This record gives sequence, C-alpha cells and structure tokens, in this order.
Amino acid sequence: MRPSKQILLIGKNERDLMALSYVLNTKSWGQCVYAIDTPSTREALRSLKVDVVVVYGDESWVPVIRKAQPDCRIMVLEHGTVSTHADVRLSVEASPGEIIEMLRIMCARKRGPK
Repeated sequence: MRPSKQILLIGKNERDLMALSYVLNTKSWGQCVYAIDTPSTREALRSLKVDVVVVYGDESWVPVIRKAQPDCRIMVLEHGTVSTHADVRLSVEASPGEIIEMLRIMCARKRGPK
C-alpha cells in the first residue's frame, strides 16, 4: 500500500533540496518525499506517481511536469517573478511552517462528485 501522500522535490542545488527534504521528513504526517536533481527528472516523472511536485528555483520545469503528469499539483519556491504556470508560488524565504501548511492544503484529497 502506498503512503497517503508522495511529494517530489526538483532543483539544481542539492544542499537546499536535502535541507527541505529533511524538514518534510521530520514532520511525520504520512508523506513520502523524493528529492531529485534535474538531469534525472524526466525519467523519474514518468515512473513515479506523485501528489505534489515542489520545484525549487527553476520554473522552466513546470511545463515538463504538466506534460508528464497533468493531474499533479505544482508548488514553485523561487525569488523574483510571479509564476503563471504553477498552482502555488512561495518565496524561497518562506518559513518551513508555511511550506508544510501549503503542502497539506495541496495534498488534501478532493471529495464529492467528479
């Protein structure tokens, strides 16, 4: 049986990804966190079934993610311009509590008729 929520972290800076992965893994609310860098992303997107993708810093991966997994929710953490393709955009300076709360909202299962 798969965990209730699966989160995929994508970014170029491995140190930042590992820090974010550690924060998400220590808050035990039933999620499984995968952290990958950009060269292996395309293969991982096809093989994994994830609920939320967190893109750290590089918004150019959002169209690739939408093509590989159209029903997946996307959060972008970056400096600068407003993201028009992601579901949620947060600043890199956002506190871990803000990031975790937004992930909980994004991972909530939709109920009711389709």
